[in-house]
Amino acid sequence: MRLTRNEWIKRTLRWQLWDKAALLRLAPTTQTEIAKVRKQVLAIGRNINQAVHAMNAANQPESSLDITRIAASLTEKCAEVRGVLWETRRVLAASIGGEIAYWTRRDGEASE
Repeated sequence: MRLTRNEWIKRTLRWQLWDKAALLRLAPTTQTEIAKVRKQVLAIGRNINQAVHAMNAANQPESSLDITRIAASLTEKCAEVRGVLWETRRVLAASIGGEIAYWTRRDGEASE
């Protein structure tokens, strides 16, 4: 997690004494990775927005673009992206849950 010994001790004590689980303080590497995923999702959103603008332009009466071809392609890609986003969400939830379990020792309580 790229923490010094003192940071690790401080983080362990805070997690053990902390009663506000909704206020997560994840490890810096976890926060960095989540920020990267967030940027990628925002980029996907911008691309979808651009595609919708193109589809709207194709829907104009004077347009020579084929709206059905554009709409079908966009719908297909949106379904594909939805699947990827759900899988990413599942993996992130498992990863963050694992980190929380590590700091709170909830994983060790079940095995003891």
